[in-house]
Amino acid sequence: MHVICVIGFISAFIVFEVSGVNFKQSVRSHVNDTAGSNRIKRLPKVLKRYANRHDVSIANKFGVSRNGNELTNGNEPSRVPCVNSTTNQSVCLCSSDGTFTDCSRRNLTFFPIVPLETKTLNMSGNSLKNLDQDSLTNISTLSKSLKSLDISKNNISYIENGSLSNFTVLKILNVSVNHISNIAIENLTSGISTQLEHLILEGLQLKELPYLSMPHLNNTRLSTFSVKNNSIRKVSTTDVFQSLKKLKYLDLSFNSIRHILIEHSESLESFSLSSNELTGIPHCCKNGTKFPNLTWLFLDDNCIHDLHTDRLDCLDKLELLNISATKIRRVSTNSFAGFKSLQRLTLERTDSLRYLEPYAFNSSSLERVYIRFNDLEFTSEQVDTATILQLCRGLVKLDLSGNWMPMLNNTLWDYLLRNVSNLIYLDISYSGILFLPEAIPNNLLKLQSLHVTDNAIDFIPNGYFNPLIELKTLYLNGNRLTTITEQDFPPSFTYHLDFINVAYNPFVCNCDLLWFIEFTNKNKHKMDCYPTEYECSKIRRKLISQFKINKKSCLLRKETSKIIKCTCIAALSLILIMTVVYRYRWRLRYTLYFLNFNRRKCSTNRGTVYTHDVYISSAHANFNTVYYKIIMELESKGLKVYFPHRDGMPGTMVLGDCLDRIDNSKRVILCLSNAYSHDNLCEFEAHMALERSLIEHGDSNALIVIVLEEICSLNVTKIIHKLIRTGDYLIWDENHASDNLFWRQLGERMEII
Repeated sequence: MHVICVIGFISAFIVFEVSGVNFKQSVRSHVNDTAGSNRIKRLPKVLKRYANRHDVSIANKFGVSRNGNELTNGNEPSRVPCVNSTTNQSVCLCSSDGTFTDCSRRNLTFFPIVPLETKTLNMSGNSLKNLDQDSLTNISTLSKSLKSLDISKNNISYIENGSLSNFTVLKILNVSVNHISNIAIENLTSGISTQLEHLILEGLQLKELPYLSMPHLNNTRLSTFSVKNNSIRKVSTTDVFQSLKKLKYLDLSFNSIRHILIEHSESLESFSLSSNELTGIPHCCKNGTKFPNLTWLFLDDNCIHDLHTDRLDCLDKLELLNISATKIRRVSTNSFAGFKSLQRLTLERTDSLRYLEPYAFNSSSLERVYIRFNDLEFTSEQVDTATILQLCRGLVKLDLSGNWMPMLNNTLWDYLLRNVSNLIYLDISYSGILFLPEAIPNNLLKLQSLHVTDNAIDFIPNGYFNPLIELKTLYLNGNRLTTITEQDFPPSFTYHLDFINVAYNPFVCNCDLLWFIEFTNKNKHKMDCYPTEYECSKIRRKLISQFKINKKSCLLRKETSKIIKCTCIAALSLILIMTVVYRYRWRLRYTLYFLNFNRRKCSTNRGTVYTHDVYISSAHANFNTVYYKIIMELESKGLKVYFPHRDGMPGTMVLGDCLDRIDNSKRVILCLSNAYSHDNLCEFEAHMALERSLIEHGDSNALIVIVLEEICSLNVTKIIHKLIRTGDYLIWDENHASDNLFWRQLGERMEII
């Protein structure tokens, strides 16, 4: 509502501009910004956070304050009480030179006496009921000086024929929002000043154009005719254009027009048909061009289904075309190629838009393209990103905000932007993009304003902004940035920035954010929404400007962090080493002894002198079986047996003694069992014996394996698997211990038979 109020004040103010040039600019901006106000009402809630700043900029553009008063150079109203009523109360306000008198919104039922110097009189928002010679008596003295009269927003229902005929220099007349009919308008225009340039008939609930008034306006200088916000359903411009030979600006917006008959007009420059019920684009090129000098055309907020630009492409001087908020589904190839002078194209709030065909915006003259808030998905099926802007090399402003573009990768972004290197303004806000496209710094080196508001960007690539040396304005607000570092915003980049907005990001308040906090404190004049909208994400309602942290504490934390990290790494490494050592402890021990005693060399060069015939390895749990059943039998046959559990020397190095005894024994017998796999010394003996058998491969019986019992699969270690996988082993059967077969096989291998 704030925006609408300001636009309303702007509309009221334009009637008080005396200069024709100033008023021309005001009307142009008014027509454009009225459509803009309608657009702003439809924007998402997140956009309204900028509404106040937008209002102020619009108001300042027209030289009025937000309450409708004229601004001085110091932006303060320059109005003083100038007229007293019969009760000696101030009724009106006047400018310092007396040429402008403001009696608006005073609930007056009459025209008060005003200064003789008055050239602009504002009587809007009062309670006037009649407009006749009697009611105009108090201002009759202004008949030769009054140039602008605003009697809008009163209760006028009766207008006397020729009531304003005495005001011979009147240029601007606004009678909007009253209760008058076409007949009253005919009486109003009867005898009207031939100097009249601007006539505003808005909000009168007219059912048709005041055709009967056209002959009265035939001899005037009327250049601006606004009949917006009425109830007109059908229009024929024949009488209008035949009578108004100097008409430049025609506003028929906010009516209910469904049918319009277009006739020729040499003078028309701006034509607004916004917010009507048109179902198709009017025929402006039938039987030749209808408007050879038309530069602005507004067709937004209508029910147009098909984009028949061939009905408009004869308008050789058309510079601005607004076709927003319609029912258009598709922009076809070369839709705008026929326009010779088209510079600005607006196609926004068109929810029905689904397809942009190749070369859709092919035009060498286009400078500004606004394709925003259409909820258009930039998929390969719907939008040909590689070609839609390929021939728009003169483009300087591009707005794609409010569409859906997370599917675009860096390659597609490059296709989209590589031919528009002259861009100075780019808006890709509210588009769901997940990263900053590389195509922007690679292709858009002239960019001055970049808007990436409300997306899902969570980091800034290193050196991303370095090539953008012309950038003045940057919007990154409403994204997912948790921190910003000096590498993200280097001094060479921030130096030339005039305006930065990174509010509404989930900043993580820690030492990583220290640089950005210092940066914002030093550049408050550049930071928009600072400090109120820069909050710590994990601390409720905590502003980053309130987060107390300094370099010293951060350095201390970094040193402490380094110590902790180094300690953790050392501890983990130690645990890992100890785990490996423990896991392979026997292999490591064997390797150590193998290196110390040069075992392989000794084994191959020591000769054939042995101190024992056989070395027997078994688990301690199998002592009785091995000793009493096997060893005693072997010794009874005259063999010299070394059995560690019996013959080992107390106080000696176990591993070293085992190595020596195995090397000094002609053969090694391994007695495998379930307990054998759990005995670490047995595993070590098995490894050494197997190693020896591989080195001394000349004697196939140097290693004999006896399986004392069925071994569970869970107890089959790697070394046991190697020993029994070939099946070359003997099986001990407790129930048939005296079986000659076992002893015969063992005797053959021992060579004692």
